[in-house]
Amino acid sequence: GEVRRELFSEPKTFADIRCQGCFKGHREKEIVLCDGCDAGWHLFCMTPKMSSVPSGKWYCSACVARRARHRARILAQKVAVA
Repeated sequence: GEVRRELFSEPKTFADIRCQGCFKGHREKEIVLCDGCDAGWHLFCMTPKMSSVPSGKWYCSACVARRARHRARILAQKVAVA
């Protein structure tokens, strides 16, 4: 319904970003944005928890899984062609 659409809609500003773990937007300096889908996560809501914001790119678990499936498809296509 309406609440679900709001939780998963694109944020308009940084103030609109909500943690995908607790669905709160507080403690903004501790929210990490996924470089794949822009989902926000508090450092302390992740499993395992992170102690600091990563210096490089960071991907949420959903994007890590999506990227792994994509790489597996590409590998399978290369093997099928060989």
